[in-house]
Amino acid sequence: MPDRTGVTLVIPAWNEAEAIGAVLDEVPRELVDQVLVVVGGPTDPTAEVARRHRARVLVQRAPGYGAACWTGAEVALADGAEVVAFLDGDYADPPAELARVLAPLRDRATPAQDAAIRAGLGGQCGAAIRSDLDGQRGAAIRADLGGQRGAAIRSDLGGQRGAAIRSDLGGQRGVAIRSDLGGQRGAEAATDLEGVRADLVLGCRDLRWFPDALPVHARLGNQVVLGLLRVLLGARFGDLPSFKAIRADALRAMDMREMTYGWTVEMLVKAARAGLRVEQVDIEYRPRLGGRSKVGGSALGSVRAAGTLLACAVAYATWRPELAGRWSVVSGH
Repeated sequence: MPDRTGVTLVIPAWNEAEAIGAVLDEVPRELVDQVLVVVGGPTDPTAEVARRHRARVLVQRAPGYGAACWTGAEVALADGAEVVAFLDGDYADPPAELARVLAPLRDRATPAQDAAIRAGLGGQCGAAIRSDLDGQRGAAIRADLGGQRGAAIRSDLGGQRGAAIRSDLGGQRGVAIRSDLGGQRGAEAATDLEGVRADLVLGCRDLRWFPDALPVHARLGNQVVLGLLRVLLGARFGDLPSFKAIRADALRAMDMREMTYGWTVEMLVKAARAGLRVEQVDIEYRPRLGGRSKVGGSALGSVRAAGTLLACAVAYATWRPELAGRWSVVSGH
């Protein structure tokens, strides 16, 4: 029986029959225990293609991107996953980059890296960020969204202002994590989270190779939402990516509620509110294979999505980890 990695990959794929086969062919199977493809309904032709390419197919119980992600996440957690990774099924997110996204979750920080994480500067991702890292944390980010082909801004939570944040979301600071993803697969290796590099890793979209893969109106919408997150939380995320990976204990404690395209915003807001260690990694973003994006495929779709994302950012800005399971989006407490 093959050794376990502790990693489950979740791929939301609604009507992506043209792309899902190529996506699954690129998944480095040695890095994951299982691949879950979540489709919108039992008649979605994506399911048949996914099964032929050795993926386990799930049908989401409710409509929405967040519902698809949570359908896969629930199964992954129930099956004992220690890390849950997500990427889209349209081919834009390259599965071959999975090793780089997972690396900060399995590596322990060097003293220099730990100091950078504590200062909120550990994941600048080659960043197109023009700021004085010594102190001008409120500096205006200078980005030409139309032509700066690296453009999804590469920065980790620079706005955490040096806070030494060392806790998992539930407060179990010395919790024993059962598996060294780098090698002791399946072994119960008690790990102190103090030295681990990251709890959440974002695969930030790097558009240098394919600048047209993300339309200008979609980039603008992202920057508006990211700007609001900086104002509300002091958190400088560089992107709202579909490609990401998170520790299972952190995901459980987040008590995810948002079943729309606001799923990623909710995750980032709660990560900032809980003091998660977040790293961001440049990922080559590619044109999708076939069809049109459900969100960024039109200016109107991007505007509607931006409205949803902004509402989510405001709604979850008062969430606190200790209120997980009792907190209300309506009342904010």
